[in-house]
Formats: sequence, structure tokens, C-alpha cells
Amino acid sequence: MIIEQGLFRGESRHVRFNFSHADFVAAFESYVAGGHGSLPKELLIYAHELTHAICYATTPYGLFLHYCRDAQARIVGSLVKTLLAHDKKPVPPLLATLPALPGETGQHVATWLSMWLNIEFLVTQLSNIPKMHENLLRRVQSECLEVHPPLLPISETIWGVQKTIANNIDYENTQRTHHNLPLWDQAGFDHHVIDEAIRTMSPSFDRSLERAEELLLLLENPWSVDAILESAAMASEFTRSGMNLDELRAWVAAPCDPALAVYRSCLQRGLEVIPATDLPQFLFSYLALCELCLFAPLLPQHAALRGPGFPLEQLLPVTRFQRLLGAAENISPMLEIRDHARYVTDLCQHLGWVHPLQIISTAVRGAEVVADPRAQVYINAQRFRGRNLSCYLDATSLVLETSAYGASLRDSCTFIVVEHTDKTIFHHDTVYLKAMTIQHLFSQMMRCIVLGSDFRVASPYRCDDHERHVLTIMLRESLQNAFGFDFLMAQVV
Repeated sequence: MIIEQGLFRGESRHVRFNFSHADFVAAFESYVAGGHGSLPKELLIYAHELTHAICYATTPYGLFLHYCRDAQARIVGSLVKTLLAHDKKPVPPLLATLPALPGETGQHVATWLSMWLNIEFLVTQLSNIPKMHENLLRRVQSECLEVHPPLLPISETIWGVQKTIANNIDYENTQRTHHNLPLWDQAGFDHHVIDEAIRTMSPSFDRSLERAEELLLLLENPWSVDAILESAAMASEFTRSGMNLDELRAWVAAPCDPALAVYRSCLQRGLEVIPATDLPQFLFSYLALCELCLFAPLLPQHAALRGPGFPLEQLLPVTRFQRLLGAAENISPMLEIRDHARYVTDLCQHLGWVHPLQIISTAVRGAEVVADPRAQVYINAQRFRGRNLSCYLDATSLVLETSAYGASLRDSCTFIVVEHTDKTIFHHDTVYLKAMTIQHLFSQMMRCIVLGSDFRVASPYRCDDHERHVLTIMLRESLQNAFGFDFLMAQVV
């Protein structure tokens, strides 16, 4: 049986380790005192999971996933409000129990459900998670199909959801401005470009690209987003492993349990194409390639960077990874981490892609403070990147960093809750911790209403009955504020 040494959850930003906090501190102090050699396993595992946190918290891909989940939660909110207005209580799973409503209201309900399902399929396709995609497809086919409009091609969904996200943020900003509250999120969207993309979408090339992506998904593509993320986390571990390039090649090529292939498949492709002559050259070039894979102009804030007729291939992470691998064969690898900007520029110029600095500038010139906690983390991260593009590339350095700058940099992407075997550590900013926790619980409850069997959601971290009760009260209060209805059946378990 394979035992996970660390487990990071992207949607909740929580992590669990199978070693004690005391052992982690001892390993850290011992390494810092010694100042050389390979990292102790506790620090390697921490760096591995921190790499995942960086990928989710600081990239356009991670923020886009949040925007999609937020849009789905708002859609479910509209469905719940409509049902309550018609004296009908929502009964999970709404996918099967949603009652038929008359006239224009019924049409709105059908449209909202269609939007929710299409966004769900978009997320499974972007993430390239075969089991998640297959389970959802089977479930849609088995439920009451008369209330389910046909699913749209990915290009129609991805352009349509841009408008949905932009409208949601504009609405929240307007409401909060009216009440003299901070903006919910950065806006300033180019609605003309967003509308034009919808009007002129889906050229034949994009259709063939969609079919190729769908085929990869069905064939359980070994280079999925999950594999890309795991390989990046492994690359972070190897930066202080003491290995050389030949030893890494041998490790990647060695037989392993099939369940562990996800850690090696993408690294193997990287070793085949990146013309590195030593281990640091390869690892930092590969980490830069993985980060660039997730740095697509995916957000509605990037509409002006995309322009009309923007190719879908620049937005899909798995396709971006394949294109980057092809380009890497023709680009000199990074000589050191300070060579990062040159390497990324060469790759983008070779591919004709939007450069990360253009994406970063979109966030840097917008509002500095917003109310959405996940958007705030993303904005903070781009301000750090604007000063040093490679600042998140070496997660092991972030783990070891003790300076004030290093602490603030690590704080901009770190975990919300860290579970060790002997204790649980919560983020020091209690306002941020509460906002992130409530947002996660509310989003999970909205998913339970559509897909679950009851109104129970799992606690994002290990806790006792008292803590679960506190989380339950927080969830019920957020539901009461949203719907004006006492969800006494809602419970955190």
C-alpha cells in the first residue's frame, strides 16, 4: 500500500503531513545549522506540497479554477433562491430532484443548470482528470435528462464563462462600492473583446483541438495537469537532492508502482527534450516550463491581451505543456535561476505566446486590495513576480528562507491550515483564515446541493466535535446571509 507523505488540497488550500511538527522543526534546525547536503525528508515533502500551493495560489490557472467554482456557487444560489420563492425547499442532489417550474422561471432554471454542468465539464477538461470527467458524464446520462440541455464544446464554454465571471465581479464591485466597501476583485474588463470572442468563436482548428483534448482525456493521458503538477513538485524536491543528471534519468526510468507513474511521466518527457548538461539546468528549466504551462491569459482580465480570434491552444494547460516541450528542444536551457526571464522570453517568442510579464502587469496595475481572499493572494503574488519573475520557482528556498522578505513571499502562497501528526497549525492572519474557510465551506455546500445526498460537507481539516460545531455555525450563518433561510440541516462533519 502506498502511503502519502503529504497531501495538499487545492480547493481548500489545506495540507496534511504524516510526520510531526516537532520532527519538521528539528529537521529544519539541523539542516540550517549544517548548511549543506541533501534536505531531510520532512523538508523535501514540505517543499513538494508547497510547490502545489504555489501552482494553485499564484497562477492564472489556479485563479480561473476558483472563478469557475465561484460562478457555479452563484448559479446554485440562484436556483435555491428561485425554489424558496416558489415555497419549494432544495433537496440534494438537485441534479435529479430539481422540480419543473412553469414559464419563464422554468427556462431560467434550465439555463442555470446548463451553465453549471458546462462549467463542471470545462473544469474536468482543463484539469484533464479522466475519472472525474467519466463519473460526471455517467451521472448526467443517468439522471432526468429532460432538464439537461446538451453540453457545449469547450470553446463555447470557455468564452461564455469569461462573460459570466466578468459580470459577477462587476456586480459585486458595484454593490460593494454602493456600501463603501473595498472592491470584490479587480475589474476593468474589455467587454467588447469578450463579446467579440463569443461572436466569432470556434474556428475549425479549435474544434479539432477540442477533439484531440477529449481523446486524450478518454485515453487517460499520462501527461495530465495532475501529472504536470506532481512532476513539478518532484523537480522541487530534486533541487537539493545531491543527485546528478544521470542519476535523475535512472530514477525516472526505474520500474515503479503504476500508481507512482504520475510523478515520473512528465519528467521523463522533459529529460528527453530539454538539452541540459547538469541537474540544476534541467530542474530549473523544467520548473519554468511547468509554471509557464499554468500561466495562460485565462482570466477575463486578460481579454485585451487575447484580442479577437485568439487561439484556444494558448489556454489549455495540457496543450500548452505539449507545445512547450516541443519548443524546449530549440531553446537553450536556463544556466541558473537568474536566467529565468531570458528562458521564458525565448519560449514565448518561439511559440508566439502572451508573455507572463504582460499577464503580471494586468494584476499589478489594478486595485491593490480586494475582498475576495483568493484573488488577493493572486494579486499579491503578481506584485512579487513583477519585482522578480523567478521568485516562486525554487520552493525549497522558500521553505528555508528566514529573512523578512522570504517570510512575506512564503506567506503569499502558503497553506491555510497545516496538519501534522502531533498538532494542527492555522494561518496567523485570522481574518484571512476565516474568509478562506467560509468561502470553501459555502462552495462545498453549493456542490453538495447539486451532487450530494444531503446537506453535510466534510471538514477541510481534522478536528474534534467542538471545532466541527464551530465550522457548522459559520456555514449556517453564511447560508442565512445568502438566502435569508435557516439551513439547520447544514452540517460540517
